[in-house]
Amino acid sequence: MNAAQEYIKSFLAHKGRPAAQADSILIDTFGDSPDLSDQLLQLILAGTKTATCLSLFEWEHENTSPLAAGTLSVILNGAGDPKCVIETTQVTPMAYQDVTAEFARCEGEHGSYLRIPKVLPRT
Repeated sequence: MNAAQEYIKSFLAHKGRPAAQADSILIDTFGDSPDLSDQLLQLILAGTKTATCLSLFEWEHENTSPLAAGTLSVILNGAGDPKCVIETTQVTPMAYQDVTAEFARCEGEHGSYLRIPKVLPRT
């Protein structure tokens, strides 16, 4: 059993949840580099990052199904060590151009998504 699986087992026992649920818990990381993973993990642990976004296309091609409310995920740091468990409480599909300032704030990156130019096709 690897460290993430042990972490899941300990989490479920501590919360009094059935061990059978272990297979449904995702093991994931944020960011595309170890350094970014550590930075984003710190925002999560501090309670600054309470939302995230992802491309539905990428998710469907990398995973079996999109996230749903109630999904538990073990979040790894940049070294691949489990550091916390998060629960998806809501999933709201939306187009990039519809991202709000409130969502960007919850995303924890101080509105950086709203500062990226939104290129729209010419009509």
